[in-house]
Amino acid sequence: MNQLARISEADSLAFHGMAALANNENRFMSVKDISELLQVSYSHLRDVFRWLEKQGLLIGVTGPEGGYKLAKRSDEITLLEIYEAMEGKFKNRDCLLDKRVCRGKECVLGDFVRKMNGEFKEYLAKTRLSKFKGLYPSQKGGKNEKKGNKD
Repeated sequence: MNQLARISEADSLAFHGMAALANNENRFMSVKDISELLQVSYSHLRDVFRWLEKQGLLIGVTGPEGGYKLAKRSDEITLLEIYEAMEGKFKNRDCLLDKRVCRGKECVLGDFVRKMNGEFKEYLAKTRLSKFKGLYPSQKGGKNEKKGNKD
């Protein structure tokens, strides 16, 4: 069944984790430090960051001085890019059912579903990660070196 645009726990971790990294742009931050800052599951955040690295949004370096950093400047990354890295291409649905059964007649929800999904996508597309610089205090342990421990 289709649904209104959704934000999973993993999506939320991606948004918040990348916002924390934007606050320390060009510095590698460990997953441990970020999970403590956000008060979230270390293992879930680690999995999300690994996925975002595979999608090209993060750079990860292993070893004692490593961690993750943004793959490009925060003003070049939209929330839509993060969302689509996690969920795949955004689909603006206008019906909550997999197959329309109303035969073109008025939907029981009117155009609410289409409008809400459209507004959600528009917000994600126009909002850049740089907007959230300063949202979190600067994290400890950020390193400029290229070797380190991602975790």
